[in-house]
Amino acid sequence: MSHDLIAELAGYRNELAGYLRAGSTERAAAVREQMAAVTAAISGEADRLVARAENHEQAGQDVLAARARVEARRLRHAVDDAEVVQETAADATPRETAVTRKRAPHA
Repeated sequence: MSHDLIAELAGYRNELAGYLRAGSTERAAAVREQMAAVTAAISGEADRLVARAENHEQAGQDVLAARARVEARRLRHAVDDAEVVQETAADATPRETAVTRKRAPHA
């Protein structure tokens, strides 16, 4: 389930960057709303994994606790990346182009 949510968030992140570059503020606002819903779902799943890790630790199941914590950290990292993209997507102009420079004619 978490893989689907992360993929969905990545799709919204790409869509938002395109709308911000194009200057479509109305569509960008709609995408931000969808991103907020997916982000909340991911955060909820991460919270559940942390609670599960604590239960495993209390039961002496350190390996299962570690797995749950790693998965929770991965989910939180995906959410943090999405927040950074929202802030920087408007300035996503490429620094380099694929076009070669024209040479000056030799005299």
